[in-house]
Amino acid sequence: MRKYTRLLRIALSILGSFLLAFVVLGLIFTFRIKKSTVTAEAKSLVENLGTKSELDVASELAALQQTEAQTQAARLEQAETQDLLQNEGQTQESVQGTEQTQVDLAQGETTAEAANSVQARVQDQNQEQAQTENGQENGTSLDAMIAQWNEELDADTVTNLTDEEQVAVRTLFANTIFFGDSMTQAIGEYGFLDMTNIVYQRSATIDVLITKIPEVAATLPKQVVIFTGLNDCNHYTDIADYRRDYVTMLQQLKTSIPGVKIIVSSLLSPSDALGQVRADLVRAPQFDQELRSICQENDVTYVDSTWIVRQKNYLDDGIHMNRTFYRVWFRYLKALLGNQ
Repeated sequence: MRKYTRLLRIALSILGSFLLAFVVLGLIFTFRIKKSTVTAEAKSLVENLGTKSELDVASELAALQQTEAQTQAARLEQAETQDLLQNEGQTQESVQGTEQTQVDLAQGETTAEAANSVQARVQDQNQEQAQTENGQENGTSLDAMIAQWNEELDADTVTNLTDEEQVAVRTLFANTIFFGDSMTQAIGEYGFLDMTNIVYQRSATIDVLITKIPEVAATLPKQVVIFTGLNDCNHYTDIADYRRDYVTMLQQLKTSIPGVKIIVSSLLSPSDALGQVRADLVRAPQFDQELRSICQENDVTYVDSTWIVRQKNYLDDGIHMNRTFYRVWFRYLKALLGNQ
């Protein structure tokens, strides 16, 4: 038994020796591989150093550094150039876009002006056509009707409105407010319409009438007919102020009464006798021309009533008109607005 135990110990000792030797050989082999690699690199370096002087080596290193620096500088310059070109391209596109925008705006303004001009012409043409159609409805043209009324005015043979005409006028203007000064007041005083269809203030100028717009709006009219006298010729020294206030009045009427149709009757000149002593009132034709322009620019119907005026139809004050004027005036309005 001791013999076998001894043999086992010897065998284990030999086996341990072999394992130790195997491990040692593995380590030596790994070390030699690394050493050979390092040695080869070192040998190559030594060989290179051996063939070149220290000065040559320094020169080559300096050249390599310079080349690398130049390469980096070239890359940096190329990148900066690309950025510059890109920025210039964006700037050019921005300038082109701005120029195009300016061109578009200019074209838009020109187009808007042309559109406004065309709209004004179309409005005038439509009004003329409506006037002609309204006259033809009664079997005669509006021109023929005006010619007849002119003959009656000259001959002083204008008759009162017939019952049928009176009913037609009241029906046509049932939802209309006549707005103005004493020229409008006369409509009710002469009995053509009830005072419920009239909003007025005697001697009022346009800036005063603006304050009465809420009273007009409260009745919710479908139409507003504006008829004023010569107070503005005396009140406004500068006709530009008259334009400003009149436009304001029209705009506030449209805002206060959405969808309202506005008709403006022309401004009448004073009588010849009054004009000789009132230089301020003889500016009436100039104010009336401005009024026509205001109406065209603000989509408002302008009615020229100056052709109805006769010197014999002025009242004694030389400003207000008698019943004869209003009889023809209402017949004219009915012919113009009857189918609208």
